[in-house]
Amino acid sequence: MQTRDNGARVITNSDDYNPADQLADMADSLFVITPVSSDAQRDALLKFPGRTIRRLDKSGSLEYWDGDRWIPDLISTIWTNGANSVTTAGGGPGPLTLDAGNSQNPNFITSPGPGQLTVVLAGVYSFTWHASGLGGTSGYMSVKNGPASGTYVLTNYGPSGEQSVSVPNLYLAAGATVTFVMGPSSNVTIASTVRATKVG
Repeated sequence: MQTRDNGARVITNSDDYNPADQLADMADSLFVITPVSSDAQRDALLKFPGRTIRRLDKSGSLEYWDGDRWIPDLISTIWTNGANSVTTAGGGPGPLTLDAGNSQNPNFITSPGPGQLTVVLAGVYSFTWHASGLGGTSGYMSVKNGPASGTYVLTNYGPSGEQSVSVPNLYLAAGATVTFVMGPSSNVTIASTVRATKVG
């Protein structure tokens, strides 16, 4: 069989006559979105780069095969820590726990250490860190590159009980890590929610 430039596989004059298998092969290679209801149904499909499926078990979200793995179109995670002590020397949200019930495809964003998130895929990401329990302190909150080696964004805040810092559209290479860091004017114990979404 011959592969056309649109990815479709078609029968040629030199092929042996086997219409059932050949037509099935051709149908599988056409660019159509295939509905599936589980990982097992997805994994049983013939895989080729660009093949796209619709996950009926995940609110109709799409995934495509990149030649190595299935890549979802929706990657969004929420991470929390209900109580972490931060001193005037600086700190962050502390160890983060995934809110699996409110996350989509969380295996593509991981937390390798306290106050850190690592992305599996290259792309554009949005991050928001919200902290409460500031107790009327002032200070700053920031999102930094890797192990706090450079700052992507920093927000100074005045006396308040809660504060957020966001990065709406940050391009990261595959495997990049961001770190969330704050410096309060006095020691505090904060509750944190961190949202991370791949937006492009």
